Amino acid sequence: MKRLLLVIVLSLVMTVPNALGQIKMNSDGRVAVGTTTLSNAVLNVVSDDPVGMYVTTEGSGNIRRGVNSVTTGGNSSTGLYGVGQDAALVNFGVLATGDGGNTSYGIYAHGKNATTNYAGYFSGDLAYTGNLYDVSDIQFKENVAVLSGTGILSRLLQLSPRSYTFKATYDFMGLPSGKQFGLIAQEVEAVFPELVRNQVHPGPVDEEGRETGEPVTYKGVDYVEMIPLLIQALKEQQAQIDALKSALEANGITVGEAGQN
Repeated sequence: MKRLLLVIVLSLVMTVPNALGQIKMNSDGRVAVGTTTLSNAVLNVVSDDPVGMYVTTEGSGNIRRGVNSVTTGGNSSTGLYGVGQDAALVNFGVLATGDGGNTSYGIYAHGKNATTNYAGYFSGDLAYTGNLYDVSDIQFKENVAVLSGTGILSRLLQLSPRSYTFKATYDFMGLPSGKQFGLIAQEVEAVFPELVRNQVHPGPVDEEGRETGEPVTYKGVDYVEMIPLLIQALKEQQAQIDALKSALEANGITVGEAGQN
């Protein structure tokens, strides 16, 4: 870290006019650029320019990183914390672009080695303009079984769709406002336990990303996984209709005639 700070400071001294008057270093190694105020950060950069810090990494090699940020220890660690605010038109906390190569990823995230893991967790509405694809390739699957004969229709009929609104007590979670339609997770769990998972929402945070409250645990329903069940229920219902139609026709009654009687 000290070597990195030395490189940054020397680069600023060599490239920024009057840099010596703009850089302050404390005896404990903390550095301030563009301000005389030393914050709790090891490096504090203040600028009214369009870009506060510009990093370019060039050359060859298998892996190139413009910024490599690692944070460890404590009760809560954040590798990269970004805030975009007070712009007149648009604010971005993080703006990322993947460009070139065989495959480009604007953002690639992976959560691992915790009791509960999320590659991405969003507090608030989620919208996108492209398509959303679930992994469904047979090459990744085993223990494949058909759902026929499992009574999916009768089990789905045990579920009760509801309308509701979310409590204002949990407004820090970014829950939707207004009237909603859906199911109750505990009721779904009683019929289809595979569709319900325990989730964890981080506690409220202040402007610097510090948690000011306890995390919230709750139950979430996988509505996408219900689609195959609905298809199977439709097939079971159609089989019942076909059986009833055959029984009526065996008694000389067509479906049209039955509807008129």
